[in-house]
Amino acid sequence: MKKLLILLTVAFAGIVNAASFQWGTGTTAITFGGSTLTSGTTAYLVSLGTSTDATLWTLDTTEGTISGASTTIPTSTPKTTPVAIAGRITQTYSDNNSGDIAVGKTFGMYITYVDSSNVTWYNFASAVATAATDAAGRYNAMTYTFNFDKQTEINVKSGEKPTAGGGWYAAVPEPSVALMGLLGIGMLIRRRKA
Repeated sequence: MKKLLILLTVAFAGIVNAASFQWGTGTTAITFGGSTLTSGTTAYLVSLGTSTDATLWTLDTTEGTISGASTTIPTSTPKTTPVAIAGRITQTYSDNNSGDIAVGKTFGMYITYVDSSNVTWYNFASAVATAATDAAGRYNAMTYTFNFDKQTEINVKSGEKPTAGGGWYAAVPEPSVALMGLLGIGMLIRRRKA
C-alpha cells in the first residue's frame, strides 16, 4: 500500500508540473477588409525564451514569403488554432513539462489569413506577453492586440519588412520576377501553338 501511495504521489506531481495558460485575441474579433473572419485563419504562439524583442519574430523575411519566427529564437514553438466563434481566438497552451512556461518567459503571437486569391497575409501582435502567475500560482491568460485596419503588400527583395502591430502584410515578388513569370507563360502558350 505504501508503494502504491508513493507511485500515485509521483504520478500526480508529474501532472501538476505541466504549466499552462490561455492565449488569444480575447474579445476582439479578427477582421480583414472590414469583414469578420470565421475561416481561413490560423494563429501561432511563439516562445521567445526571456527576450522581449518583438523584432526577433516579426522581421524575418525570405524571398516571396514572410516567416513568423526567426531560426535564432532558442525555443520557437508555434502552436496553431482555427478561428473561434465570431472571429475570436482562445486557446490553451500547455508546455507538457518542457519548461517553456515559467515566470518571466515571453511569448509572441501572429495570425495568418489566406484570402480568396490564395494570398497569405500575416499580422503580428503589437507586443509580446510575459508569463506571470496569480496569488494561487496559476498562469495568467495572455491576450494579444492587433491592428486589423491596414493591408500592406511588401516587397521582401527590396528590404521592406513587416512590423509588430502594423496590420496585415502580404509578400509580393519583385516586379522583374513577376514580368519574367508572365514572359514564361507567354513562351509556353506560343510553344503549344507551334
